Amino acid sequence: MSVASALPGPAVSDPPRALRLTGMSDESPTTQQLLACIDSAPTDRLRGRAPNPRLIIDARPEVLALFSSLQLNVEALAELQRTLGDGLEEDGFYRFYHHSHKVFKLQRATLLIRDVLQGLAPERRLNAWFLRIVRDGTGKTFETAHNRRWLEETRPIIEAYFHARFFLDLAVRCATELTHPPRVMPPRWAALLYLYELR
Repeated sequence: MSVASALPGPAVSDPPRALRLTGMSDESPTTQQLLACIDSAPTDRLRGRAPNPRLIIDARPEVLALFSSLQLNVEALAELQRTLGDGLEEDGFYRFYHHSHKVFKLQRATLLIRDVLQGLAPERRLNAWFLRIVRDGTGKTFETAHNRRWLEETRPIIEAYFHARFFLDLAVRCATELTHPPRVMPPRWAALLYLYELR
């Protein structure tokens, strides 16, 4: 059974096919191309010259590689966002409060998101807190005894899903809203760098 068929809501394409990530290639932005993106930046009115790219762009190779990977894979990431947004999280949230074992289905989506995020930078280990939250909220099988410990058993599932989903949303936002990896970081980029242990 595919992950997509296990998710509630309308049928969607098989995520492993639809979410094939692109690795670094000859078409990936280079450091020089990323630095060139500010060539048209307005001049510093006080000094009468263009800003120094080294003060604006975080040019660490591992950060540039992550940023390039985000931009190359933004369509697959956005497709995953849409797939999950087609009722999955609303249904999971409702099932939690409805005291339904169907909340356990969120675990598959959480693991899929974790794997996709890891695939953006396979050479990097994801943040240890994030991995612990995911571990605590996955790998569970419903048992009737869980009904007596509902919050203890199911709240970690919801927490893990929403942490993973939020990082996915940040990845899409950074890929679509940023033109380069900034040194002066908006919170969304700083949080994403924490996910990849780059802060």
